[in-house]
Amino acid sequence: MNASGIVATLIADNSTANGLIGGRVYPGVAKQETSYPCVVVNLISPGPTNTKTEASDLDIASVQVDVYGSTYSSTATASAAIRTALDYYAGALTLDNSGGTANIASITYTSEQDGFVERPDIFRRMCEYTISLRR
Repeated sequence: MNASGIVATLIADNSTANGLIGGRVYPGVAKQETSYPCVVVNLISPGPTNTKTEASDLDIASVQVDVYGSTYSSTATASAAIRTALDYYAGALTLDNSGGTANIASITYTSEQDGFVERPDIFRRMCEYTISLRR
């Protein structure tokens, strides 16, 4: 599953989220010299929903979306804008970064918490979403 491509495309398609993040969505880890706020996407647990007779036609995965910012307020604001862009999305989506298409059955927001960052001038908000993807 191209979770980072799905998240990056939906943020880019949302004017508020894109205005705050400015395309800074990274798979796995942010670039060393990135500007803030930025987003890091990690696939936590991909899982098929197999049928009795054939392979899964619906994959369900947990995705962690970490929002980093230079102030607590900017991090919370960006996180809220991203939730608006992602939560309850469903439909076919042409991915910006690969040109492929994802047929998303649904995206649901499942949890959120503040996270620890070793640098005292950076704040982190960890959000978890469930993505259901038709194959």
